[in-house]
Amino acid sequence: MDGGRVFRSLLAERLKYSDATRYAGYLGKIFGIAMAVAGFLLPNYFLLILVGIFVYIGASEEAEQTIISTTLAGIRVKDVMQSEVGLVNPQQSLAEAIEVMFKNRYHDVLVEKDGVFQGVVTWNELMKVKPEERSTLRVEQMPLKNISVYEDESILEANKIITREKIDLIPVVDRKTPSKVVGVLTSEAIASAYEKSKNR
Repeated sequence: MDGGRVFRSLLAERLKYSDATRYAGYLGKIFGIAMAVAGFLLPNYFLLILVGIFVYIGASEEAEQTIISTTLAGIRVKDVMQSEVGLVNPQQSLAEAIEVMFKNRYHDVLVEKDGVFQGVVTWNELMKVKPEERSTLRVEQMPLKNISVYEDESILEANKIITREKIDLIPVVDRKTPSKVVGVLTSEAIASAYEKSKNR
């Protein structure tokens, strides 16, 4: 496996990284098949069959993941974000916030006050509140996650934040005016982009 990475780095000096990865993956598969065949032909080297299978699978998966990651790195947030955003203000009740979540099919909701982005209230935090208290408690009483991404950022970077924060969406803000929400990027949109990259 390490040899394949070294070979890829050598190829990358002359080719695009994705092409270098593809060729290194092909070579890894060939080595894997050769080892498996050698294991069948040489009785004393039966373990080569297992090693060959391991090398073949490893080369296939690493090549696929690297190519997909390289492809996704080139996709900007603005390419897959939704421009229609469901927002609540700090004075609204938690029950109203949950309604906005269901209406927009989000698991989290964005909070905005007088056109200024305040943060994100997560589904997990809302579910900690007893149902009978949700109509009286206000959004401003909930902890907010103050996270966002810019339109021109890679969706890979956005996905890192979504994964780290364990949320379903991330607000997209204007680079010149970071307090202004211009859209929202969901984990579903990122997953869709990932699937499309796999099928290319």
